Amino acid sequence: MAKEKFSQLPIAPTLTSMDYFIGIRDNNDGTFSNYLFTYAQIAALAASGANAIITVAESSPSLTDSFFADHTISLIISNGQTYVASINFTQSGDTITGIDIQFYENQILQARV
Repeated sequence: MAKEKFSQLPIAPTLTSMDYFIGIRDNNDGTFSNYLFTYAQIAALAASGANAIITVAESSPSLTDSFFADHTISLIISNGQTYVASINFTQSGDTITGIDIQFYENQILQARV
């Protein structure tokens, strides 16, 4: 069988539940493992993206929550607005600080990884 470059592979016509995905996992010990992932595994991973619903306790330009300590937040959604990390807010450990946003008492927001 001739070697084929990944860059020369054809684009699949339509993604179906019969498709498989080849993945390489870093074992964090200097070795790697090759895996064949199913469509269902990829879909489950995408659907399980970590997020949290948070009610703001007091008005402030910063918000501290334990969820932030274990997750790097990419988006905050509240009141029909979406705020993007590094553009609208920064994160340091368990605290989010608004660049051009403010958090208000009893405001409900969704933080997404």
